[in-house]
Amino acid sequence: PQPPAPNPNPPMPHDIQRVAVLGAGNGGKTTALDLALTHGLAVRLFELPAFASRAFSSLARDLDSGRPLLRGNTPALHGAATLEYAGDDVNEALGLKHGAAALVDTVFVCTTVQAQKAMAYLVGVAVREWPKGRKLPLVVLNPGSTGGSLVFVKEWRAMGLVEMPVVAEFGTLTYGTRASGSEVDCAVKVQRVSYGVFPAARKAELGGCLEKIFPGLFYCPTVLAAGLSNANPVIHPAITLLNLGRMEREGEKMFFYKDGATPLVSRLIEAVDKERLAIMLALQYGDVAVPDHTNSKLQGYAESDESYYACFGLGKGFGAFRCPPVGTDLTQHRYFQEDIGCGLVFFHDLGAALGVATPACDAVIAMGSVIAMEDFLGKAEKTLETLGLEGMNAEEMRAFLVEGCVLEN
Repeated sequence: PQPPAPNPNPPMPHDIQRVAVLGAGNGGKTTALDLALTHGLAVRLFELPAFASRAFSSLARDLDSGRPLLRGNTPALHGAATLEYAGDDVNEALGLKHGAAALVDTVFVCTTVQAQKAMAYLVGVAVREWPKGRKLPLVVLNPGSTGGSLVFVKEWRAMGLVEMPVVAEFGTLTYGTRASGSEVDCAVKVQRVSYGVFPAARKAELGGCLEKIFPGLFYCPTVLAAGLSNANPVIHPAITLLNLGRMEREGEKMFFYKDGATPLVSRLIEAVDKERLAIMLALQYGDVAVPDHTNSKLQGYAESDESYYACFGLGKGFGAFRCPPVGTDLTQHRYFQEDIGCGLVFFHDLGAALGVATPACDAVIAMGSVIAMEDFLGKAEKTLETLGLEGMNAEEMRAFLVEGCVLEN
């Protein structure tokens, strides 16, 4: 297929006023609170039915309005705000039940990698039912977890959608945060976050709407360039695997970064990061390829990027985060299932396609597979194929990510 011809009457830049947040975990609740409290937006919060009880059972209600309430308890995000809705009815969250005037203009997706396909399907069904003549909502993955936007696009194409929303993907979550019930403890509002748009050719339609809310955003040429800035697969598996015994025994008594990112552990973090950077260079994304310890300093987590240890082991913004509680099945935690099983597996697959060796990534995947008793490479949960990039060389990938289709020679 050929890319669409330029629109002689381009739409007005996007304006964010009414928002649905899909996913009510740490990131979703913090995003919802920030949008409502700091920016005064109308916000609705949705969670998949399988997880809704855990997310909402202890949610407080405002005494006057009866609306769901979220409360921030840290200097980074302090105060309370009400939501228009919190529940497991996606049509209610998107405004489809109350006429065109109630429709949301923007959908923030704040979920794990494993839930992205389910969320993509729900949004796709809603797009089919969107009132004719009404602009489709902007979809923002916060975070995208390296390629989440492409998971959405592939699912929508499989559903036969012809017209699709523009999708923005954040390279990392815009907060260092934890949330439980109505309580949100945000340690850091991240000061530097990469993002891209799919297709990149439609970036102008956004104007500066996202930067108004998240001033630390910096634009990358494609969603893949932004996604490869995701530090989680670089940092979390190394700390977890090399501290696993202590994490099992001490649980929350152990600080994940402050205790876990020792000088020797940081050597593995650095080795994996160098392979990530080599992949970005092979894709000609060198202009936005920043070492993770430097990026974390710019984000506000650390005071120094003199070394990986100085950043992750000594950075004040990392210091408060604790390990999961004793009794947690760590092999089912996102540090294994998402960061190794998806993030590092994708680095391996993309590196192989580009001719970039990834021995450190491969070693971590192998060790994680043995401990979890799962063949993460064999499961192939996130690969070029699952993102719709299979069979493309580097030039074809870049063209697809810009135009939204594979260009014919």
